[in-house]
Amino acid sequence: METRPATAGDLAGIEAVFRAAAMVWAEDRPFLEANPDAIVPPSIW
Repeated sequence: METRPATAGDLAGIEAVFRAAAMVWAEDRPFLEANPDAIVPPSIW
């Protein structure tokens, strides 16, 4: 396996993984689904 720094082209995939991870906790899902802007990936740029 090789790793590399993320690029701007990776942002959509990183955000998708971040949002999926945020939905892991069932008790948080209703709030997060009603407030999708509450899921804010950390700024990497």
